[in-house]
Amino acid sequence: MERICQMQNWEIEPMIEFVPIVKNQGFTAIQTSVFQGKKTNSKKWFWMYQPLDIAFVDSDLGTKEQFKRLCDVAHKHGLKIYVDIVLRHVAGADYDKLKPHQSVNPRLLKYIKNVGDCYDYHNRNAYTELATGMPMLDYFNPEFEQICIEFLDDLVACGADGFRLDSCKHHKLPEEGCNFLRIFERYPDKFIYGECIFEDRWLLDKYAKYIHVLSEGSTSDRNRLVAMIESHDTFYPESFGYTNRMDDRTRINEYRNLIQNTYSPNTLYFVRPFETLWMSKEIRDINFSKR
Repeated sequence: MERICQMQNWEIEPMIEFVPIVKNQGFTAIQTSVFQGKKTNSKKWFWMYQPLDIAFVDSDLGTKEQFKRLCDVAHKHGLKIYVDIVLRHVAGADYDKLKPHQSVNPRLLKYIKNVGDCYDYHNRNAYTELATGMPMLDYFNPEFEQICIEFLDDLVACGADGFRLDSCKHHKLPEEGCNFLRIFERYPDKFIYGECIFEDRWLLDKYAKYIHVLSEGSTSDRNRLVAMIESHDTFYPESFGYTNRMDDRTRINEYRNLIQNTYSPNTLYFVRPFETLWMSKEIRDINFSKR
């Protein structure tokens, strides 16, 4: 059973300071930000999803040494650390969003696929084979797979207990001719889940054979789902932005229902910017209400 606290866009040092509170609130794990470099120091949440490398890159969010300390402190308090990772695309240039930004690590340039942007998200071939607003990496390439494995191995060596794969639903499945998701089979003792929002159960079930599924939907095997009522994708107006209309009372009620009546034993709570609700007695009582 996982009670994941998503501390997206938090710098590492404040996360370290808040570890005891996260534990006291009944969460079992922290989901961090993406630590793969940013082309700007802007605090806007979406910049971290335009990474500069498939590696840990020191930035305004923190350094690798700070990340190691976060893992050490979390483990001493009985918490796990799950790292948000982006493996499908890199930061786009200011003049052309489908061209790599000048700060992208040059070693990745040969893996950029010269494909157009996807404009039909109801067409599976389109949204798995085309770019999604940023330069797409050739995740079919075995050499590129090795770069991803080295990155994941490094995070594990630093103390990471698992990963949240961004844009998971945009990766083709093995039955569709791509074995990329099988790289996670190298980490059988880690908790790994992929973002698969707004997909039908039949497709979630296919992904659930290879990775836990983070979704507002449901899977046939309840243990393979990470259930949520809100994430950065559903909260921020630059994305889907539909859950930001929920007030605190509604969020408490929805979170209680998620925990007590959910289809899955694994849940995610998104900490909104500058909120204190996650530290409230109500959220703590809900987290401890069903063990």
